[in-house]
Amino acid sequence: MMTRIFMLCLFAVLLIVGACTTPPEQKAVDGVTSGTSGTKYFLYGVWGNSSSDIFAGGFNGTILHYNGKTWGAMTSGTTNAIYDIWGNSSSDIFAVGRDGTILYYDGKAWGAMISGTIQNLYGTWGSSSSDIFAVGSGGTILHYGGETWGTMKSGTANALYYIWGSSSSDVFAGGFNGTILHYDGKA
Repeated sequence: MMTRIFMLCLFAVLLIVGACTTPPEQKAVDGVTSGTSGTKYFLYGVWGNSSSDIFAGGFNGTILHYNGKTWGAMTSGTTNAIYDIWGNSSSDIFAVGRDGTILYYDGKAWGAMISGTIQNLYGTWGSSSSDIFAVGSGGTILHYGGETWGTMKSGTANALYYIWGSSSSDVFAGGFNGTILHYDGKA
């Protein structure tokens, strides 16, 4: 009986000591370190201007900013999920998300833009601050020319998740069921 009580006490002490000790320093594995963002929500999209100026978007309108040392929450003004972020500079950033959400960051605050769609927008990319594309559900492609967002014909009803280009006349979008589209600046 005495041995059993001793073992229970020893187990309790080990639990308390384990709970009070600080975790070991995080070490890089193959050059990758882990950290904490401070949010409990899924994060979907990341864009950065430098290693000390990174933005991440996620579930419930979450937008975070990394200053090179810590992550901090930003006020997005929406509870819709943010699926992707793209920027031209630290004060010229676009975020897209659920139900046609498009947000713009001017270096001071995030504000809503009119997208003209209720489709989910999953990806965004631009060649400049006046030449930006967004793609999403139902083959949705939107283009921003510096003033308003407009719809482009995609020729598909498949969801488009990703977009990237090397210039305004060389843009690729990819999506559901192996869909790959190319825009040459004309059609």
